[in-house]
Amino acid sequence: MSENNAPKAKKSHPFAVGCLILCAVPLLLLTAALLLHSGVFRSNEDVPEYIRSARPRVEQRMSELERQILANAEGNYDPDTTISALFSMENALRKAENFEQMTEYIVQDSPEKVAPEIQLLKYRFFQLCRKQLSNRETEKELNSLYSTARSALLDFASSVDPVGFTYNRAQAQKVWEKHQAEAKMSAELRKRVERSQEEFVDFLFSFMTLSARYYREWEHLCAFRDRAYLAAWKGDPGEVIANASAAVKLAPDEKEAHILLAMALLERNGESDLALAESLLDDFLKKHPSSASGHLLRGVAKIRAKRSGEAATDFAQAAVYFPKQQEELSSRLGIYRKRAYLNKSMEGRIIVNAYRAMMSGSGYFSPDFQLARLLLESGRREEARRKIFDHFFRRRMQGEWDKVLDDFRFSWRFLNTELFRIDAGAAETLKLSIDSAFFTNSVILNVKNDGKEPLHNVTVLLCVRFTDMFKGDYISFPVGETLAALPPGRSVEIGRRGIGEVSERILGVKKKFKDIIEYAAVVISDETISWIESKKVGDILPDPPEETSVPAKESQRESTVEAFAEKVGKTVEKNVSGAVRKLWESSGKQQPPAEREP
Repeated sequence: MSENNAPKAKKSHPFAVGCLILCAVPLLLLTAALLLHSGVFRSNEDVPEYIRSARPRVEQRMSELERQILANAEGNYDPDTTISALFSMENALRKAENFEQMTEYIVQDSPEKVAPEIQLLKYRFFQLCRKQLSNRETEKELNSLYSTARSALLDFASSVDPVGFTYNRAQAQKVWEKHQAEAKMSAELRKRVERSQEEFVDFLFSFMTLSARYYREWEHLCAFRDRAYLAAWKGDPGEVIANASAAVKLAPDEKEAHILLAMALLERNGESDLALAESLLDDFLKKHPSSASGHLLRGVAKIRAKRSGEAATDFAQAAVYFPKQQEELSSRLGIYRKRAYLNKSMEGRIIVNAYRAMMSGSGYFSPDFQLARLLLESGRREEARRKIFDHFFRRRMQGEWDKVLDDFRFSWRFLNTELFRIDAGAAETLKLSIDSAFFTNSVILNVKNDGKEPLHNVTVLLCVRFTDMFKGDYISFPVGETLAALPPGRSVEIGRRGIGEVSERILGVKKKFKDIIEYAAVVISDETISWIESKKVGDILPDPPEETSVPAKESQRESTVEAFAEKVGKTVEKNVSGAVRKLWESSGKQQPPAEREP
């Protein structure tokens, strides 16, 4: 075929080309706008600064943790530290009101011994929420989404026993759909969230199953630690050592079992116990240098090693650190509430109360009591008395009053000295009455000074036993402000306090005024530390020492008290602060209060 006969190419008509261009340009602009709106081409400058700066750190940590999990390196974790981190995430969710505040928590490094899977949870949460941010103008919507995800997680964390519950994905989906339906979102955000629903449900399901798994491991640790606490209460150091050692082996970085183990070694005081206790405490304080309980026990160890001068420094340092532990105590008690069954048995309450004493510097763990013990050994009784006052004033400054009568119980049963006692003077000079406040669930406390001398700097702690509380159990709380002075002959309404908030914080349930079975009080002033008994105060006063552990002179003293009581026609059970005390005090001796049956 000749060139002339070849088919000619069709020429494009200029008008048609122009139409195509005119149609394509708007289409391209519309597509770009949609992509920009969806976030595909979102400028980095449009993203809030806190997200932009956090994202590289989050992605780096996620990559590291995922490699760790794939390499099966997650076995080197501490169950106690892991549960603390998981509970810390729950607390952060409760406190963070928006996604920016939550991000501040997320970018903080987790402790080294937290299981990688648990560390990964917070980073996954960040990425899940971040992806929903389309542009700067919709950050408000992001916070709406954050609020929905937060409430779904806390719904599970707050209302479900993480150990005794079986989970499946359908349950996670129901929880998510419930909170998504209740959330206030724009129609556009709701569509985006619905498209990402599977991711949110997957995350919620992971949170549930991982929580259950690690809480179960933690319960295994707690079983050994609980037995150690109960053995300490019974005064069996051998059993404490056996169970605390098992707990320490499971969780090398935890604190409670280490403290119990060191204390039991010191109290057993065998041939090699002191050296083991000192070694344990040295290692413990390297890991936890501001542990008040650790410093206190090191002071006890130095006393056992006849280095009392050095012990005083450790006790002083413990006194400095105990107020610092208040935040840790509150947080840890929150984890203990995961084990709600502890409040349903006397043994469970013993465990919780023993932990409170360890963390707040009560009873055995009072640096002031231990220093007073040292002073007594050298015959400096008046200085020892001042140290006892220091203990109660420190507790007042800390605001940690629950179980204050345990201080007296410990002092009498374990320190084995007449100096540690409840002063009976106020029982005869101060009159106590309580009443309910109209229209509010509050208690009103009235105190009258029938003595001849004024009291200064007066704080009154009400000690109350409510319904459903075991015999011998009670809660203590201050009522009203500290009084500058209470003159003789004066009666004053010292203040009022809401019962519901106090009982819910300590017992996990709101009680009312009508739920009070009995009450007593501890009065702390510059002149005296005293108790005021109620009609049935005997139920909450210290137990008498066990017969097997009381030295002969103490047993003789108790029998003598009963003999005096018979002479005045009363028994110890019916009169703690009256004639018996007067007879003893007139003879120049001091008798600690005995517990009475109601």
